[in-house]
Amino acid sequence: MAAAGAGGGGGAAGAGTAIPKHMRAVVQSKYPGAWADVISVRDDVAVPTPGAGEVLIRVGVVSIHAGDFHAQSGDICIVKCMTGCSPQRVPGQDFAGTVAAVGAGVTRHRVGDAVFGLRPDNNFSATGALAQFTVTKEDLVYALPDGVSPEQACCVGTSGMTAVQAMRAGKPFRDGERVLVVGASGGVGTHAVQIAKAMGASHVTGVCSTRNVEMVRGLGADAVVDYTREDYHDGADDSYDRVVDCVGQRRGTLPPTACKGILKPDGVFVSVGASESTCGFIAFALKLTLCAACCGYGGSQTFAFLSSAPDSADLDYMRGLLADGRLRPHVGHRFASLDGAAEAFEVLGSGHAAGKVVVAVDGSAPAVAAGAGARG
Repeated sequence: MAAAGAGGGGGAAGAGTAIPKHMRAVVQSKYPGAWADVISVRDDVAVPTPGAGEVLIRVGVVSIHAGDFHAQSGDICIVKCMTGCSPQRVPGQDFAGTVAAVGAGVTRHRVGDAVFGLRPDNNFSATGALAQFTVTKEDLVYALPDGVSPEQACCVGTSGMTAVQAMRAGKPFRDGERVLVVGASGGVGTHAVQIAKAMGASHVTGVCSTRNVEMVRGLGADAVVDYTREDYHDGADDSYDRVVDCVGQRRGTLPPTACKGILKPDGVFVSVGASESTCGFIAFALKLTLCAACCGYGGSQTFAFLSSAPDSADLDYMRGLLADGRLRPHVGHRFASLDGAAEAFEVLGSGHAAGKVVVAVDGSAPAVAAGAGARG
């Protein structure tokens, strides 16, 4: 891959912003295996060059999500087919940083701008965000709002976008909806609780484990159900306009046949969960589709299986929510440098990460909230 720099022909960089030919980056060279064996930090990765309509980002901090985990673990065979059985790529999709160079035709951003955004390819390319530099499309990058930290902004890309799209899946979101979020303490769930309220939900119930009850309540949930102590279906007949399942099969949540009873007659069940293996993923998708068809979804009640996609308008919408304080990403796990990436993926893959998992790229640990530690 061509390196970005003076005379490289790929992007314009401002005075005093020399771009090296090589960078430090997390590189995956194989799968499966222990994360410490699968990925490594290298100093000889070529800095990508922005093409027409693209922006080169000097990355400061990255948040990883479930899609990153699946793409790097190779546990879904479709991923292997798209990335190769012996990958040589940099993982990561969601970032915050500064503009280092711009490609031809870029008008929205200037070198030195503080920005956040995401990459467009869902981890199926060689140059992800867990590196000192990454490149992405101009319309998937937005200015960092005043008063919002890079750590907060880097969290909203994929997880926030998935939450936004879940609120529109199946049926358009209606003001005053009653929403149930299953898996409310995870990366998507913590965004879904807040975005539902921002869109005008009259009541949001979050489902999580005991240790995360107060955190989910602090995000604005009107009620929180501890699934280790009670069944969120009990006494909830015809209660919800929208059920957003952020967990799926992975921790044994109840299928759409059970959720049908807690939906209003014209409600919608949205599944954004996946499985942890190829067969499990396919079986899960088929099971949900068949269950939904057999138990009556598709009439007045609606079933939707969501696969989110990068969308500039959704990213801009979340920028507005960040700016006015209605969206406050919860960071539960912080790593102070790229050297902590393997452990970050282990935490994410455990299935019990609360909120977002964040990795600082430039070696400076992000601000740490009381009670949370920076590792790596």
